[in-house]
Amino acid sequence: MKIIYLLIACLTLPFSFKAQSCLRTVLSESFALPSSWVTQGSDVSYANGAWQFTDAHSGNYNRALKNLNTFLSDTYFKAECTMSVNPNPAGNGTGAVVLALTSGTLDFMSYGPSQSYSETAQDGIAVVLYSDATDNDMNHWKFMLEAKKSNARLSSAAYIGLSSTINTYFLQLERSSQGAVKLSVFSDAGYSLPLVGSPIIFYMDSTITGLSVLQHGVFTAGSPSRLFDGSIHNSFICDNTYVLATGIAENAVAERIRIFPNPFSSQATVQLDHELSNISTRITDVSGKLIQVPVAVDQQQLSIDGSQLDTGIYFLSIFSEGRLVSSAKLLIE
Repeated sequence: MKIIYLLIACLTLPFSFKAQSCLRTVLSESFALPSSWVTQGSDVSYANGAWQFTDAHSGNYNRALKNLNTFLSDTYFKAECTMSVNPNPAGNGTGAVVLALTSGTLDFMSYGPSQSYSETAQDGIAVVLYSDATDNDMNHWKFMLEAKKSNARLSSAAYIGLSSTINTYFLQLERSSQGAVKLSVFSDAGYSLPLVGSPIIFYMDSTITGLSVLQHGVFTAGSPSRLFDGSIHNSFICDNTYVLATGIAENAVAERIRIFPNPFSSQATVQLDHELSNISTRITDVSGKLIQVPVAVDQQQLSIDGSQLDTGIYFLSIFSEGRLVSSAKLLIE
């Protein structure tokens, strides 16, 4: 019998800003393999090692997304990317989701015109580029933070202004605790020359969880006079999750769970060290597709029926009170 020990995510106090560091690299992407991404829209394409947005107007989907095949820590992660932007014609403001991390593959903000631009329902955190709909003066454009719990999306009051003398920006988004995110924007690749007003901090719903998809795109909803003409590249993501010798990621805390047997072909048991309330689960395959699997749940033990699963690797997420508390790899033989 094979027993794998996992650690459950540590709870940090909301709004804590103690120094943290990365223990796991989730993504270091030069876009050399764009086939691992999915695009939606006619004005986004891959060229010269970057995602190119060519006069990409709001009002329709124009985005690129990638499933990270893991869940980011709820207590600390860092995400970086480089954005180059071109001036817009007179009468054209801007609107872009420069960097978003979401719990699913829906657009960070909204559905398209066929669904009347209604808000999508998934958790997420994003850096957005915003201006008035017709303001093409880059000195008035702003980097802002947004956070979304299901279909409730809020924006930061604070912002970091762009400059017409700079066309390439280096962005760093950090989830500094369960209830806060920080955005820093720099004018150099060494992340040593911050823009005026950088960083900004945004307090958000501390139950935002399950972030596992990276997205870059334009505002799907909004005035078509808004457009984004530029590129996004050099994405990097890391978090404070330990990786065991087994290759299974876990957050550094005292509590453990046990999965046995693993690999398995029919039934596996997940044993929790302590009772948890209102437990729910989610199982996905390596592509991020949600898989319907019977899971019997009580307060301290789960029973997974894998008899209908194909051989391969799957990912189990365990939630308590709607918050992700652990994720693990399941091996079906």
